[in-house]
Amino acid sequence: MGKAVGAEGLVAGQVVDIKSEGGNGTVGLETLQYIHEHKTAALLVASVVSGAILGGASEMEVQRLRKYSTCIGLAFQVGCSPFLLGASIIACL
Repeated sequence: MGKAVGAEGLVAGQVVDIKSEGGNGTVGLETLQYIHEHKTAALLVASVVSGAILGGASEMEVQRLRKYSTCIGLAFQVGCSPFLLGASIIACL
């Protein structure tokens, strides 16, 4: 949980998000994906993985649920950022 909200997760994504706002209005696809993976997806991963671990999931199940929740986090953001769609699909294959 600490990693999801700390300097490697939500905080990192928020820092990049804020820095991106001051530019010329154009955010690259890689930057946008980084922001969404470290904010929305990180919180979903923390929730899903925590539940899996507490529920006794195997390491393989935890890894699969980690990927699943990352993909759900990216998919959620597609509604806000439609041009992320291609990268989200590729990241979730």
